[in-house]
Amino acid sequence: MRDKNRIRPLLNKLENLWDKYPDLRFGQLISLITSEIKMPNLLLAEEADWEKAIEKVTHKTNKNTQSNIE
Repeated sequence: MRDKNRIRPLLNKLENLWDKYPDLRFGQLISLITSEIKMPNLLLAEEADWEKAIEKVTHKTNKNTQSNIE
């Protein structure tokens, strides 16, 4: 059985990103995240892969927001 403690951290990261961009529809948000997962079959992606992808999107959006402020 897989460790169920892997679920909450992933959902928290997803929630934080979506809170930052509430106008995005769920499909748009997932599409944005999946563009950062570099594997041919997303069904093989582990939660750690999804978390890294969310972190990349968050980092890119923070960077873009910062450059818009400057």
